[in-house]
Amino acid sequence: MNANVNNFAGNNGNEKMTSLMLAELTGKPHSDLMKSIRRMEPAWTNVNQGKFSLVNYSDVKGELRPMFELSKTECLFIATKFNDEARAKVILRWEQLEKEKSNSMNLYQNDPFIQLRMNQIQQQQQIEQLESKVNLIEAKSATRPDYFSVMGFAILNKITVGLTIASSIGRKAAAICKKNGFPTDEVPDPRFGKVKLYPRNVLEVVFNETIFS
Repeated sequence: MNANVNNFAGNNGNEKMTSLMLAELTGKPHSDLMKSIRRMEPAWTNVNQGKFSLVNYSDVKGELRPMFELSKTECLFIATKFNDEARAKVILRWEQLEKEKSNSMNLYQNDPFIQLRMNQIQQQQQIEQLESKVNLIEAKSATRPDYFSVMGFAILNKITVGLTIASSIGRKAAAICKKNGFPTDEVPDPRFGKVKLYPRNVLEVVFNETIFS
């Protein structure tokens, strides 16, 4: 993760400021600030029942270094150890970032093109959810508890299977069931008259061994 001093580290209502951003803002060496935060963490954990979020960022050499991602409340807690000027910078920076976010949200809400795109994304998500429900219904219509047709098992696991591969899987599953004395079943199917059902664990083995192109 790369640090960016000019933006929140988080989004979606869960904004964070990194310790790297705090160090640049207040003019403190980041290594010293990290040590200070670690010393303060036990007290925060005792009261808040949670540690500060520790993540990595890439330095100028491309090497990974640790930094903290801090909420506004966590930042203000840490700022209690700063001098008055540094603490004021942190408070004003948060106020600026929140104002910028508010202005940005207002811009999105008033822009008809952005609204149109957001509506399109929402509609696409609804379509995908509906397709998922339809696939689930279709799969269940050809299954019984712990017994699945090849196509039903594929649909439930979101695997694309052609008829040739499905027939091959069915033959392998039937052979395993016959060898081990596992019963099979069958149900009516409007496309093929009847389809065989196989135990879930058998289909899992065969599907895992099958290469799909």
